[in-house]
Amino acid sequence: MKKSKDDTLPKSKSKREKSSFLADVQNLVNLAAKYGCLFYFELPKIDEKKNVDSKGNVRAIVPKQLEEIPGIEAERPILKKHDQNAAAFAIIRPDAPTMTNEHAPATRMQGSKTKLDYLLVIDFESTCWDSKYSSPPQEIIEFPAVLINLKTGEIEEQFQQFVMPMEQPRLSEFCTNFTGINQQQVNAGVPLNICIELFLVWFDSIASSKGMALYQAGKNSAQDSANIFAFATWTDWDFKLCLFKECERKKIKFPSVFSHWIDLKAAFRQNYGWTPKGLRGAMEDLGLTFEGREHSGLDDAINTAKLAHQMVCDGSILNRYSEL
Repeated sequence: MKKSKDDTLPKSKSKREKSSFLADVQNLVNLAAKYGCLFYFELPKIDEKKNVDSKGNVRAIVPKQLEEIPGIEAERPILKKHDQNAAAFAIIRPDAPTMTNEHAPATRMQGSKTKLDYLLVIDFESTCWDSKYSSPPQEIIEFPAVLINLKTGEIEEQFQQFVMPMEQPRLSEFCTNFTGINQQQVNAGVPLNICIELFLVWFDSIASSKGMALYQAGKNSAQDSANIFAFATWTDWDFKLCLFKECERKKIKFPSVFSHWIDLKAAFRQNYGWTPKGLRGAMEDLGLTFEGREHSGLDDAINTAKLAHQMVCDGSILNRYSEL
């Protein structure tokens, strides 16, 4: 017999389904509490008017029902912005407080309970050309860094230095249009080796004044009085390809502090379950607005830092470390 649109499953079956679903969720809550980790899971799609799925024969579980379980914070469903048919997801995280700047949680490192208090976000800009083929090696022309407090979301320190390219001193018109950096700015800049020295002096100063210590797997403890920080970039390009390759070509010593960093694009994919369309797309997916000029190194670094803070507030675990 064909069901009408208003028919639903018998109450007993609907209750059994609800009970089974909530039992599965409770198991995830227990695992989250045990291991201090994050889970996300797919929610049934619902018809907003009838609270049933698109076929009209299975009663859906709405997110607010998850709030009845102790020890869980159920987020509003996150939709994959670039896929109109995407499923929604709810997030479970252990002991999640209300997300205010004062109480926003610091993220945890894999395999330890070390808190990450700061991120130092880097976003280089380099020489570039319109042609993807037979282009010269890229050289850094802007070296920016921003320090964000992951508890407050405040950007506390900034560094910016324009760099003089030595192998290809003349910027292409494409490069100037793409980055907004002009020939006068790089002519007034410093060679890369001097820029690195200037950055390290700045870095040592803020690390000392703020009592910061670089995160080291297995070496930091939750009892450390230091403010633990890590370097972060949007993709591995900045350190692994751009800086490392240029230092290698120019016989410049590669700073050991840059040997480990968090790839925030990989972390985003790990925590949310999809790959965003660039930095701007990732920000839009989380309800943020990109401010400033894209491909300005400093503006990109500031926006990347804001994205990282939102990820932490969403319960993301930043443990995707890249290394040389």
